[in-house]
Amino acid sequence: MYNDEVTLLTKEATVNTYGAAVESVTERTTLFCSVNSVGYKETYEAAAVGRKPEIKITLPDVLEYSGQRFCEYNGIEYEIIRSYKNNRHELELTLERVH
Repeated sequence: MYNDEVTLLTKEATVNTYGAAVESVTERTTLFCSVNSVGYKETYEAAAVGRKPEIKITLPDVLEYSGQRFCEYNGIEYEIIRSYKNNRHELELTLERVH
């Protein structure tokens, strides 16, 4: 069931030499997960507020997640726009591609 991998990203904002804020990855945590599609109802509701969820991933244990805002799946960076504990142990994360 958990036959895919996702990498949770911890980022930290720093200021470059030009005074602009730049986020850089400070920690990567790779976990097993399962991948699901986003339902049409959720897609339309998210679009109404300017969001475009692409996929959902499910982690086998809620304790593996520490509130990260970003992740990487199949070489693509995503923002975690929603987390949902769907039973005693699993955690579902809804992801939107970072452009």
